Amino acid sequence: MNAAQEFISDLAEKIPLPTIYWQIRLLMNNPNAKIGDYERLIQGDPQLTTHTILIANSEFFGFGRKVDGLYDAISLIGVGQLHDLLLGSLCMRTFANIPGQAMGHLNVFWRQAIKRGIAARTVAKFCRMPSSNQFFTVGFFLEIGHVAMTVKAPDLAFKTLQQSQQQQRPIYAVERENFGFDYCQLGAELLRKWCLPEFYPQVLENHLYPEQAKPNIQTETEIAYLAYCLCDASELEEHRRTRILNADQELTVKEIVDTEITDHVDEIFAMLRPANQ
Repeated sequence: MNAAQEFISDLAEKIPLPTIYWQIRLLMNNPNAKIGDYERLIQGDPQLTTHTILIANSEFFGFGRKVDGLYDAISLIGVGQLHDLLLGSLCMRTFANIPGQAMGHLNVFWRQAIKRGIAARTVAKFCRMPSSNQFFTVGFFLEIGHVAMTVKAPDLAFKTLQQSQQQQRPIYAVERENFGFDYCQLGAELLRKWCLPEFYPQVLENHLYPEQAKPNIQTETEIAYLAYCLCDASELEEHRRTRILNADQELTVKEIVDTEITDHVDEIFAMLRPANQ
């Protein structure tokens, strides 16, 4: 067991994803499942019902028409995108259920996660990637390691952030010294503990060095890397070139990302946040 696995092992047991996530996965594995089956399952969870309808009607996610009910929302989103787009909501709910946590403090990380999600989706859409909405979740998960560090070791996480700022060094470099791993490794291990599709942890753990990703997910990992850089001025200034965008295209995308974040971060945060926050 490596250091990240050891750190996350007991925490992952305390913060399992809600049961409804596994029920959705079971339906997805059933080739005979109908939209009505998903509707009956999700309508038993009022909070998730609301989030599903809000996502379907969201200008940002761009489904093109308004819906009034859950059945139409699921039909419009599609089962595959439904799984991906509900992960952010379920993830925030999972951490909100930990007793004694200062949720207001975690909201800083959730807002940053949403910004990275917006950036990743924007880059993917610009690159004409299929299922660009999935990249919102890819970007969102880039912050999950920081959330886990803050929940389990808040003092050390705060110290690490201070050192990073004072020494003007990347946060992941200081994390490796203080924790023995960085947020990428920790986040990937948590997603594996949750048994999420392997695509997500692989992109997360390689996004700082996308050239090390497996060839079949290298483009997706480069998109995650650009999303990370576009939300951090210091990282953008020193970032490495990728294969997917040239310098002029990056400037164009940066302007689009900044506008999308300004226009939609509050809307998406309100859409995904648990009712008890």
